[in-house]
Amino acid sequence: MFSGAILLARASLGIIAWEETTEILLMATLACLVLWHVRRRLAATAAVTRLADHQVAAARQRERLGRLTSHEMRTPLTIASGYVDLLLAHEDRREQCDDLLVVRDELGRLVRAGDRLLRTITLEDELPQDGLDLSDLVEETVTRWSAVAHRTWVSDTTRATGVASRERLRVCLDTLIENAVRYTEPGGTIRVFCYPDEPGSICLGVADSGPGFSPEQAALLNDRECAAHAEGGLGIGPSGPGGQTGYGLGIVQEIITARHGTVRAERAPEGGALVRMLLPDGLGGPTSRRRPADRS
Repeated sequence: MFSGAILLARASLGIIAWEETTEILLMATLACLVLWHVRRRLAATAAVTRLADHQVAAARQRERLGRLTSHEMRTPLTIASGYVDLLLAHEDRREQCDDLLVVRDELGRLVRAGDRLLRTITLEDELPQDGLDLSDLVEETVTRWSAVAHRTWVSDTTRATGVASRERLRVCLDTLIENAVRYTEPGGTIRVFCYPDEPGSICLGVADSGPGFSPEQAALLNDRECAAHAEGGLGIGPSGPGGQTGYGLGIVQEIITARHGTVRAERAPEGGALVRMLLPDGLGGPTSRRRPADRS
């Protein structure tokens, strides 16, 4: 406006021609266009912010619902399993025992489904990454599982440390051990191991004496590109009766791939499945520990 006033004053004094005052209209038009674009940009930014806030709130609500559902499932399922075990302890009729065993097996499947739901939700959490002694993590995991599953448990570790999320690696081990328990009979062998694999990397995994993977199943899991794009699980599980969809293995694949690692399925020396998780950023030490544990 100040420049326009100067131009009008000079035109009235004859210093400049009146035609040059058309710049006033051009400047006013340009200013209006700038203001219009700024308002549109602010409105668009506000709309995007509201949409993002809505999506975050919806995601948090879904997560809360998933956690609540899984937690609410666990308590009645645990109570129901306890009553089934109580009935089995006092039941002598073979037919009734068989029926109760079926009920207990189905309740166990529901408990595992709830666990997988929680693990999937956990994948969305931003968890801190700390320096970990992975051999201690293996020992702790074996101790915890050996108290609830009657297997010959072996902790096979070489001291290895790395920077990772303890909760993420615990989810991976729990998932692999759950599969091993499912596909081994009571008294079968489950070995949990970790060791420095190469300079700057560590190996963490589970081996068992069950039926193991078929060559086709192992090839599918080892195809990193195929596994990364699989939806609803990898569509595989160890061969033999009771095969599952491989959804748990998909969770493991997702966690390890996110850390720039790889997952390998092989035949275990024990005769069953062996799943190795190769992770970067590991530093190994000289101490080795191999502890068998046969507990119920």
